[in-house]
Amino acid sequence: MNLDVLIPSLLLPQPIQKLIPPPEVPALERLMARANRHVEAGADAGTWLVRRWGMAEPAAIATLLAAFDGIDVGNDGWLLAEPVNMVADRDRVTMWPSRFLDLDDGEAAALVTSLNTHFAADGLRFHAPTPTRWYVRCEPDDVPVTTPPAKARLAPLADVQPTSTGKINWRSLQNESQMLLFNHPVNETRAQAGKPVVSGVWFWGGGVAAKTQTPPYELVAADAALPRALARQSAIQTTALAWPDIVNVRGNVLAVITSPAEAIDSTNLERWSRELAKLDRDFFTPVSVALASGQIDTLTIYAPDDERTAVLSIRPRDLRFRFWRRDKPIAAYA
Repeated sequence: MNLDVLIPSLLLPQPIQKLIPPPEVPALERLMARANRHVEAGADAGTWLVRRWGMAEPAAIATLLAAFDGIDVGNDGWLLAEPVNMVADRDRVTMWPSRFLDLDDGEAAALVTSLNTHFAADGLRFHAPTPTRWYVRCEPDDVPVTTPPAKARLAPLADVQPTSTGKINWRSLQNESQMLLFNHPVNETRAQAGKPVVSGVWFWGGGVAAKTQTPPYELVAADAALPRALARQSAIQTTALAWPDIVNVRGNVLAVITSPAEAIDSTNLERWSRELAKLDRDFFTPVSVALASGQIDTLTIYAPDDERTAVLSIRPRDLRFRFWRRDKPIAAYA
């Protein structure tokens, strides 16, 4: 087996890591100490994946995910219309994406019904196949230039609004969605229950269906939707991210690990440390055993961020004969 592991937010900047208790990751530190290391172009996890599948950038992520969620995307334009919560403080507006809202199917359906009624005259049609993934259909020429929520929430929101390319004013529509949902009955009920409200929708990931290449993987192991959607597009087998489901596969495997990045997105730095410790115990420890026994021929870890992608590659002989390389905390590789 050749195992590629994509793990964004593995190598946090050292000033941040100084604020966090060092994670207990002996297996991972041993692997990193003995690996060959080089640097590739920076990318977020989604960009890394679509590049691996040979998609043109900016990639039409919305069409991939919509098809994955059972929508016939045809030749139309599609965008993610992600429900978000926006909180204003003294200096800025913080945006929390859909996975932090804990919406249920009924709430999502009611909110999307209101969006469809209000924006019908603009020729838009919203869909909510899941509570966290909403989509909007538009004409292909009306797909705007957008910023993913993960990047947008780190910048002043006024600077990352959609840029229209056709007849639809998407910046205005995004603002209208906030006003429409402000006093929505779903939000009133959520506020009374102490839950975050849906402040509006954030448009991103737009485009029309595009062809992908098929990377040389026999299996993609992931819990996140995008790698599973890309695998399905290429007729590659998928499984959840669990070592027992990977261990006996022959050929090339891609494992996509998103839990550390999700911890950082939630601004819970201690959770990041706990997630890495859990991964070390449940994933990288058995991976080390499989590498030492020769069951894994090559292990390659990709740790991307916006500035660079650190690549660490190790073979069984490296694990055996580079014993003179001392283990270091993962902060040393940032």
